[in-house]
Amino acid sequence: MMSYFSRSPNGIPIPFGEREKVSIMRKIALPLTKDVIKTLKQGEQVLLNGFFLTARDAAHKRLWDALKEGKKIPVSLKSETIYYTGPTPAKTGEIIGSCGPTTSSRMDFFTPLLLKYGRKNIHPGACSRAA
Repeated sequence: MMSYFSRSPNGIPIPFGEREKVSIMRKIALPLTKDVIKTLKQGEQVLLNGFFLTARDAAHKRLWDALKEGKKIPVSLKSETIYYTGPTPAKTGEIIGSCGPTTSSRMDFFTPLLLKYGRKNIHPGACSRAA
């Protein structure tokens, strides 16, 4: 079990040794603006505050299929940040389990079309990204 010694401003436990990283991370409000996007650097760790979409490869494929068929999709992609996430099994009585980052490269095939339809923002997930 990891020992925690502090909590973030929103009450999330910060693992031992991570407090220094959190305190120097840039805090960014969502939705992102083009000016903020221009200042982001690949691999930079940031704290995002606001609403964002969560989706993994199955959701990306459904969006991609609908857009290719000219159908309306259930969400606007304009200025959206999509967090590439995968859930764990839900506990009894819960809708979804805990969510964590999933491998970003699985969404690479779908990304160009989603960008064309308005998604202009970052897509945090797990996996090193090419420059």
